Amino acid sequence: MGANNGQGKPGKPYIVTVGLLGYFAKKEDLVGDEGEQAGVAPTETKKVTSKHIRIAADEIDERGEVFVDHEEKPIKLTLGDDRLPYGLWKSIEHMRKGEKSRIMIKPAWGYNSDKNRDVVFFPRGWQEGARKEALMKRRVFFEVVLHDWITRHDILGNGLLVKTLLEKGRGFDRPAAADHVKLNMKMYQKEKVFVEKTEFSTPVSALSQTI
Repeated sequence: MGANNGQGKPGKPYIVTVGLLGYFAKKEDLVGDEGEQAGVAPTETKKVTSKHIRIAADEIDERGEVFVDHEEKPIKLTLGDDRLPYGLWKSIEHMRKGEKSRIMIKPAWGYNSDKNRDVVFFPRGWQEGARKEALMKRRVFFEVVLHDWITRHDILGNGLLVKTLLEKGRGFDRPAAADHVKLNMKMYQKEKVFVEKTEFSTPVSALSQTI
């Protein structure tokens, strides 16, 4: 239900199903003392020169400590959710179905972003102390497999009116306010159903009165 056909890319606020592995670079692979200029901890910089601070920051020889592992049991994430590292969901927006990518995220776009520092979700066992500090100060890596997504549209752009595509329709025409439509409709919240109607006809403009 709501699965895509493999074309295109997901976007905010789509719900994506991903396999996910989050980890650090192995400590002994990291050298350099000018990382603070690049917005990361000093040990997080590799082959830095005075003219090239950014360097190939996504290059690592071996994985270090793993802080989240959903490789075998994929999870669902909502793109644009402030509880996710900002750089993670923005990168997933650029993936296609079946793609596997490694994503490097520096602190300013990960667990220490100005955009969501107060609400970002830290993995279990990493919510406090030195472990939390490591996630906030070091670049992190995610290996992501994009399995599928559910198409959703934020109609007003503020998260208050969201349409989730359950089954694709046919053609390109859409009803206008003055048109009559025939609908199957169910209004519910969790397990409680408030309204359920089958094949009833009404003008689009009168839907609010019908409900």
